[in-house]
Amino acid sequence: MEVIKANPESVSEIFDKIYVIPEYQRPYSWDEEKCEDLWNDIKGQYEENKENEYFLGTMVLIKKDNVFEVIDGQQRLTSLMLLLRALYDHHQFKGIERKMYIFDSLSDDVDKSKIKIESKVIEQNKEDLFNIISEDGASLDSKKYF
Repeated sequence: MEVIKANPESVSEIFDKIYVIPEYQRPYSWDEEKCEDLWNDIKGQYEENKENEYFLGTMVLIKKDNVFEVIDGQQRLTSLMLLLRALYDHHQFKGIERKMYIFDSLSDDVDKSKIKIESKVIEQNKEDLFNIISEDGASLDSKKYF
């Protein structure tokens, strides 16, 4: 059995990975209030202390090939992905694309049909949530979550 290792990472490093949420996980359940709390917490910490690190919480992952299976932390991870999408929609930061979507390292093209997080537990009524992150759902109002 492999030893569990704690690796502090930046948000940028977190989104350099590809994730899958296994089907045994509960569906995404954060409501608008919980998302707003996360956003206010991040924003408040940045405004108060721009130089210091900030603890976003833990995530437990199992690496299989180059994909990380999310054992714990999927609510926060999904919410952070939604936040990135909202920031992208609002500011059109091109650099965010590489954090949200899989890109071809040879051509340097971003494939907006392939997001870096996949849920195997999506209920029909929650499917819109992941469509928001993908380009297909760009017409949906991601700001309703952030």
